[in-house]
This record gives sequence, structure tokens and C-alpha cells, in this order.
Amino acid sequence: MHFKKKKTTPVTPPAAMKASDEFKFIINELKTGSFEPYIDGRSLHLTVTGKAKPVFIDQHLFEAVILNLTVNAFKYSPLKKSPQIRVKFEKSEVNIEIEDFGVGVPKKEQEKLFSNFFRASNARSFQGSGLGLSIAKEYLTRMSGTISFTSKVNVGSCFRIKFPISS
Repeated sequence: MHFKKKKTTPVTPPAAMKASDEFKFIINELKTGSFEPYIDGRSLHLTVTGKAKPVFIDQHLFEAVILNLTVNAFKYSPLKKSPQIRVKFEKSEVNIEIEDFGVGVPKKEQEKLFSNFFRASNARSFQGSGLGLSIAKEYLTRMSGTISFTSKVNVGSCFRIKFPISS
């Protein structure tokens, strides 16, 4: 038996949004809504650097991605240092980093992290379905963004999102 990959329906290109305002709004909404302070007293730490420039994003998809990564940052680092979000505007792109100081992902399992239903061996005691990161990656692809990460067991993970600056 052989399966073909299902074609995805393209998302209608969203209007250019002022990136700094949109990012700040979404991050601040997360801080004041869900995570300020988190159940264990921690809160998000947000840093924005560089001159704000417009990017094409879909607000709802972008918000879902940030929410997923932020929830994961808290969930997989219980009672550790507060997660960090860094937004940096550069000449041709905007970079967003979400960093936690938690359990990390074992090196031999990192290549599977964005696969549907994948759960790292050291994360199975945490609630989840293994779909969040695969959905986040798909949403970012639809918005011409990319995602990557670095991770070390018992040190934490840093997820990096990049969007091109709109011309």
C-alpha cells in the first residue's frame, strides 16, 4: 500500500502588518492573559531590539504558534527560570526566539521533533499529543516563516522563528 501526501490549501496572503506592534500585542496579550504570573510564580520575559519593519503574517496563525511555543516553554521547565522571548528586527528578516530552561530534547530524537504525534522520551510524563510543533511548523511555512531549535537535555531548548521583511 502506498500513500500520497495530502495537498494543503494555500492560505490567502494576509495584509502586511506592522510587525513590532503585532508581536508586542500578541506577546503582551499572552503575558497578561495566560502567563502573568504562571502557576509557579514565573512570567515571560520579553525583549524587542532593532527598528520595527513590516512583515506578512496571519494574526491567528502567528498567535497559535507563539501560544504553542510559550505553553511548551512553561510546561517543560517546571520550577525553573522564567522563559525568555526575544524579538530582533534585522535588515531583511525578523527573528523570534523562545527559550526555556527545562528538560530539553535528547540529541538522538531531535530530528523527529516536528513530526506528527512525536513525543520525546523524556517528555512523555507531561500532558500533550505530539501535534503542537508539527502544526506550528505548518503554520509558519504558510506564512513564509521558518522554525529551528537547539536543545540540550536538562539545560533547555531555544526555538527560533524567522520571517522575511516585507518590501
